Amino acid sequence: MEHDQREWGANSYHSAILRSPENQRWVTAMDIAIGQAHCLDDPRMREVLVAIADWKMDEKTFRSTSELSGWSRLSAEAQALVTASYMYYDKGIFPPTDVVSLVPPSLLADTAKEGGAV
Repeated sequence: MEHDQREWGANSYHSAILRSPENQRWVTAMDIAIGQAHCLDDPRMREVLVAIADWKMDEKTFRSTSELSGWSRLSAEAQALVTASYMYYDKGIFPPTDVVSLVPPSLLADTAKEGGAV
């Protein structure tokens, strides 16, 4: 299948997220955090999460993604990030600094705690 382009779907699989709900429920959750990703049990959220996982969106794909019923359930920040990613990929417009900081994060996010642990 990896060599037979007739078997490929419309998804570029750039994100490498498989569409099986059971795979997403048990495996993808481990990529995000240890535990089960309950958001993937909701078909509307799963649909929008799979759509935005492939950030390489043209205008048509972005429009159809933003019209999915799960889109409105994303936070304003998540919607802004997806929109900025689309604008960067499709139009070459770098995301605004309120979405993507120009300053890299510090190496350590916390100071050492008692006993030397971070």
